[in-house]
Amino acid sequence: MKRRSYLGAAGLGGLSGLAGCLDDAGSLTDGGTAGSGSGSGGSGSDDPGSGLEQAEGAVLGPPDLDLSASSHPTYGDRVPSYTFTDPFADVRVSDTDFQGERAQLYTFYYTNCPDGVCPALLQQLVTVNLTIRDEELEDGAAFVPVTFDPGRDDRGAIAAQADDFGVDPAAADWYFLRPESWSAVEETLVAEDGGFGLPLTPNLGDGGHGGNESDGWEDGEPTGDDYVFPHFAFILLVNENGIVERAYPNATTTEPSRIEEDMLAVLEG
Repeated sequence: MKRRSYLGAAGLGGLSGLAGCLDDAGSLTDGGTAGSGSGSGGSGSDDPGSGLEQAEGAVLGPPDLDLSASSHPTYGDRVPSYTFTDPFADVRVSDTDFQGERAQLYTFYYTNCPDGVCPALLQQLVTVNLTIRDEELEDGAAFVPVTFDPGRDDRGAIAAQADDFGVDPAAADWYFLRPESWSAVEETLVAEDGGFGLPLTPNLGDGGHGGNESDGWEDGEPTGDDYVFPHFAFILLVNENGIVERAYPNATTTEPSRIEEDMLAVLEG
């Protein structure tokens, strides 16, 4: 894929200390070991020493915790297949576009996040991006924030949030991706069988997910300005061959240096 070059310098705000989540997503942010993935949502054992073997196609050795019972992809899994829109390059981007080209660091967010979790996730990617750039390894890296709110996160909304972090979303190593519809979110991001396995049911107030159109649904899409998503605070590191190297389900409380070290090892491996 041909992309425009980076134009802006990334600015850092003081969001890395934010934790917590919209708490129907469970306790992935409660009581877990940062970066190791304990808690609910099917995140596996809390015992150190996972007993996992080196995964075929992985650069990194096994993590301390076995998260293989998770709903989301974990060490040694292949990244789920997807095709989303990059509104800044005006192209469709698939997981296969990175094959043999770039390691990927994913997070999942929406611009209307009310409690600071999504900005904290983006902050993590910005911090890691600066380190990768300092090491002049950005040509082999892709930073991939994926919105799960396509109804409200249009090009303008995504651009405004990127600008808050001093990021040019058209930069060669940034891919702000957007599913086309809520059904695409359900099929790719929510689905456990072949998808990312993220619990993303919009909270529409009294109507709830099972409400009718008057409760905030129209033609199968959530509508309105006030709905929110309980969600994982989740980052995923994938190598250039499409193999998951690390899952960080407590990502807002994971030290950025830990993600940086993992991604550098993958890029240099």
